[in-house]
Amino acid sequence: MSLDAPTHTASGLSLGDGLPDDRDPYAAVERAEWLRPALARLSERERRIIALRFVDGLTQEQIGSQLGVSQMQVSRLLAGILGRLRDDLGISDAEATA
Repeated sequence: MSLDAPTHTASGLSLGDGLPDDRDPYAAVERAEWLRPALARLSERERRIIALRFVDGLTQEQIGSQLGVSQMQVSRLLAGILGRLRDDLGISDAEATA
């Protein structure tokens, strides 16, 4: 699949637009703005799970301890949350694993 292929949303962004470019100091800002609406649609608990995993770098077991659930439940929650984020951003499962 080409990086110039459009995403499944009406945003006009291509798949390549979502790739990081360390040479571009504005890339992090652009990615954050691209992700912001999808994150806003998550519940407070879901946003907390995402922050614990990807901002704080906690393991699923550590997140489970904080939430009072098992590691397996955290795994399932993350899979569901990330799937919804991919859907909101117009990223297919195949594109996400590529």
